[in-house]
Amino acid sequence: QLERALVAAEALGAKPGDVREGRRALSLFQHHDGVTGTARDHVVMDYAKRIYSAIDATQQWIWNKLDDDGDTSSSYKTCWKADAPRGLSQNLCDGTKEVVLYNPLDTSQYCGTLEVPGKSHATSTTYPCDTGSTQTTSSRLQFDPTTGMLVAPIKEEWMVWSVSKGGAYLFFPGHLDSYKGEEIADDPSHDAFHVEDGGFTVRTKHWTRKLVVRQVPDEFDHNGSSMVLDFIFETFLQNGNEEWLARFTSPKIHNEGVFHTDLNGFNFDTHHFRADMPIQSQVFPMPTLASIEDSSMRMTVLSEHAQGTASLENGKIDVWLDRRLTRDDARGLGQGVQDNVPTRTRLRVLVEADGGYASVDDSFEPSKLCRRMWEELNNPLVAFGAHSFKTAEEVRVHHGGGTGKAKTGHLNLNRHEGFSDFRKGMLAGAGGEGVRGGDAKQAAKQLPAPPNKKLIHEGVGKLELDMAQASQDYPIVPIVYMVYKRVDYLKQSIDSIRKSDIDTSKTPIIISMDGHIDEMMAYVDELKKEFPLLQSMIHPHACHDHPHEFPGDVDAELNQGYGGDTYHNPRTWATTCCKHHFTWLFRTAFEMELPVQADAFLFMEEDYILASNVYENIQRGLYLTDHGPDADQIFAVTLDPTDGANRAERMELKDAWFVRSFTTGPMVVSRKMYTKFKAGAKDFCEYDDYNWDWSFVKLMNLEYLPRYVVCPTRTLAKHIGIDEGLHSMNLKKKQRAQAMKIAENFVAKHYYLLAADDTPTRNPKPFGGWGHPRDQQHCKEVLGVGDS
Repeated sequence: QLERALVAAEALGAKPGDVREGRRALSLFQHHDGVTGTARDHVVMDYAKRIYSAIDATQQWIWNKLDDDGDTSSSYKTCWKADAPRGLSQNLCDGTKEVVLYNPLDTSQYCGTLEVPGKSHATSTTYPCDTGSTQTTSSRLQFDPTTGMLVAPIKEEWMVWSVSKGGAYLFFPGHLDSYKGEEIADDPSHDAFHVEDGGFTVRTKHWTRKLVVRQVPDEFDHNGSSMVLDFIFETFLQNGNEEWLARFTSPKIHNEGVFHTDLNGFNFDTHHFRADMPIQSQVFPMPTLASIEDSSMRMTVLSEHAQGTASLENGKIDVWLDRRLTRDDARGLGQGVQDNVPTRTRLRVLVEADGGYASVDDSFEPSKLCRRMWEELNNPLVAFGAHSFKTAEEVRVHHGGGTGKAKTGHLNLNRHEGFSDFRKGMLAGAGGEGVRGGDAKQAAKQLPAPPNKKLIHEGVGKLELDMAQASQDYPIVPIVYMVYKRVDYLKQSIDSIRKSDIDTSKTPIIISMDGHIDEMMAYVDELKKEFPLLQSMIHPHACHDHPHEFPGDVDAELNQGYGGDTYHNPRTWATTCCKHHFTWLFRTAFEMELPVQADAFLFMEEDYILASNVYENIQRGLYLTDHGPDADQIFAVTLDPTDGANRAERMELKDAWFVRSFTTGPMVVSRKMYTKFKAGAKDFCEYDDYNWDWSFVKLMNLEYLPRYVVCPTRTLAKHIGIDEGLHSMNLKKKQRAQAMKIAENFVAKHYYLLAADDTPTRNPKPFGGWGHPRDQQHCKEVLGVGDS
């Protein structure tokens, strides 16, 4: 995307200085680890952040140049935009309004029936441009009625290599099989393959495909024998030690083991299949093109970005889409490949039957049609328009299609005398009785079998932790406070930091205040004199600062025509403010500029105090999230095994780390988990629960996030705000909290996998309080996601 943005800018006359950031970012990415993906997770994220910023700056330059004549809206933005450095780009433009299209090529391109001449721009009311297909070509296509796969005139297959060896550098073939699809968890009756439009769209839980038939220009197709098909795949690989690929077969082509790929988009290489050589030696890089042919027909696959490819059988081309490997292959990377995110891949398949393709010396020369389709694929029309956010009710899509009857309930706020009291204890979350009252206990009993039975173990022997590696992987973990009015609690929490092993000369402390509270602001200003890396920020949408504006008390207006949340409760402003604050600070923390590199953050409220060697243990816990057994199923590190005194410590396990389901409390979250969170941000915002933590549990249920956390058996972050909060604490819990001691100098000697009695809720029921479309829309705007 960065390269195509730079090409468009150059076509508009950009000088090197105009797009310097983009040119430098693209140059940096030419490093071999950037192209191949053989970089460590934090390096991959650094590449992504630089390119994401460069794309944004370059696209803004393009729009400013197009808008120089002043006849279009200066508020237009690029239509296709990702919501995070490794996020999946989405079309955010309002389909009811005009879109400005710029063609960077010398030749014309089309959006539907609209022709956009080369090096010019036009306006269109039809967008996206892939709105249909030619009737003549579509009538030649045949689909499998069960899977929706194309079966004629070429055959499409989704394939999976299951491997037991290999890593980022090395591919070791294991067992190759067809992708079987998966039932969607919320609706077990749902078909593994959901076929739409007769096969032009196929959806499964983690793999979807849209097929678009492209018009072949008349000058390249005199007898109607050529065909151009776009296969748009969206994949989210979550199974360890699998490699996913798309296979295309042309049964009429007999290429006799001869296979062509490009070297750099300009030169081409020819390969000959050898049955006496291992399969991995016959998989090649495909920067943009792979092709097979015989004397009468040619099939070519074009791609937007570099991938792996092979032709292991006659008439077949395999193209790798994604791979997820849990092991390091001892080539210097020191980790597996487990940072997968939702990924879109557009493959353009050309079938040409004019004859005369295979040359005597097996050399390859792309046809004129191939060159044109390559240019249009890699330099498509650039679109700008007005972004649109529809209400949740207009476009709501239930993940997996499951729905159910809403239970009645009442939001009981009688014990709170106004907003000030309500805001206390925000992170105590879903552990106690709340909107649903006794339903919470009943839901907790409905525990499914864990997805991986290997997790059910009582012990795994001594814990061997490489602390040198742990401190190297996560040398800096900033502390992010979410605070409101409780200055006395924050003072106790900061004092525990002073007594801990946290090096405040190197570790940033970020205090996010939910409004301009004079006493809190004065104390934070004092702290800045002591802690050189302390940063403060104020929630710009704080209810305290905007008591009579959204998201504050505008309930009378918003409740007009509103049918209520899941339990038919009206919108109550005080209920929503905590989740609005957390949503904003969570994104801001990960995307703000810091004086140090940080790949994980500790998020906590001001009424927690920390143990003396908490920082060392945070690094140990993060090490386990990357290198421990079943690391790919771990979401975060938590520090309070009691969930704010809602349960007892795991004394029977002695000093150990253990795997458990996530509920609430201080948590250490890595950037790679933030990337996964952004993929499910829309569902986070549209889940009818005022608790941010229970909304995370919902994302785990939808498989955007792993379901488990690693936690110490002893308390490393103690909840001291026991007499305040939204969720009231009974006498037994208060006594437990008061008697609880923080674990000083805690050193774990064992690592226990998941106990059989601590599996996560299969389908968490919402607590309500977050059903109004305006709150959900604002949440999505803060996180930068649309409704598509």
